[in-house]
Amino acid sequence: MARFIYKAKKGPKEIKEDSIEADSESAAVRQLMQQGYYPIWVKEASIGSAEKRDTFSLSSKRIKTKDIANFTRQLSELLDSGLALYEALNIIENQIELPGLREVIKGIREKVRDGNTFSDSLKDYPRIFSKLYI
Repeated sequence: MARFIYKAKKGPKEIKEDSIEADSESAAVRQLMQQGYYPIWVKEASIGSAEKRDTFSLSSKRIKTKDIANFTRQLSELLDSGLALYEALNIIENQIELPGLREVIKGIREKVRDGNTFSDSLKDYPRIFSKLYI
């Protein structure tokens, strides 16, 4: 069994960051969901690393989990309003102030434009978008 660190939500206000032992990442997600938690992210804990990580790096730029959450919320709202995925990504890219995240969104938008699925486009950024997110 491996140890996984996670951040999960239960109810409107309760957010929990902890670790769990499981055979795989998907097994850890199942365990959390059985306990009534909605996993935000789950990652295998590496030996000697900090247990709680809230940032991911892209080159030398830092992209925080809260920035990804804001991007996700904005994208959801634009898609719910009836915009196409490409148009929504273009709008968000033009509004984002963080250069690192803007570059990521630009890359995703270009891949979607070229005919890739959204999930395949996210897979090119594994340090930013976890398997659970994808």
